[in-house]
Amino acid sequence: MPDAMPAFVSTDAEAVAAAARRAAEGAAKSREAECAKRGNNCRDREADERASNDRLAKATTDKAATDRASKLETDAQAQRNKLAELGPVVTAKRARVG
Repeated sequence: MPDAMPAFVSTDAEAVAAAARRAAEGAAKSREAECAKRGNNCRDREADERASNDRLAKATTDKAATDRASKLETDAQAQRNKLAELGPVVTAKRARVG
């Protein structure tokens, strides 16, 4: 029953790596440029850097969920295949004696 699985964002390793690289490099460069003199812009860039780190954490979590969902689907398919091989289940009613 793949429809019963919770919703998640499918993410591959390449997307996680790219997001990590862009987030870390971009936010760090912006913060470094603005924080030569501490002020509002510096604090804004620090907030941007934190937001980038949060996006990286989400991408990493999404990747882990994608991997887990793929494994669960593979396992479920194996079980569905085994059930199909068993064929129909027959139930015999026991005759009442007496």
